[in-house]
Amino acid sequence: MLQLSAAVLFITCAISISLSAKNHRWLFYNGIAVVIAYILISISGQGDGTIAKYIGGMVGVIGGLLIIRGGFQRETGKQYKLFFPLNLSDRYPLATAGTIEGTSASFIAVGAYLNGDYTLSLVAALWVIAHCFLIASDEFLRNKIKTVKI
Repeated sequence: MLQLSAAVLFITCAISISLSAKNHRWLFYNGIAVVIAYILISISGQGDGTIAKYIGGMVGVIGGLLIIRGGFQRETGKQYKLFFPLNLSDRYPLATAGTIEGTSASFIAVGAYLNGDYTLSLVAALWVIAHCFLIASDEFLRNKIKTVKI
């Protein structure tokens, strides 16, 4: 039941990320849903690979918080100077969140595979691909790439 609830949250996250292209306020819902979904996934199921799911869940929560940070950036229109490497998370919050969550989903995929939960493993592998799209959705990163001269 926990995995089903998390799956529904992740599906709504995919929808809200798409909607955030038109209205950045969807990022707030997305970030909160991601945090809850990763917590549910990390506490679901016990056995082999549980530690990998816990690590994946903790890292995923950080990614969700960065999505919320991205919403605040779009709301205020401000970015704040931070020291390296945190400055990357502030300059490119959605790309950083996608990278962190993609890594998190990789841990969950491995942990689920070791536990024999092949469905969760496959779904988590698909999340890794989905997070590549989240990285590509970061408008600050896209603007930076457009201004780079080759």
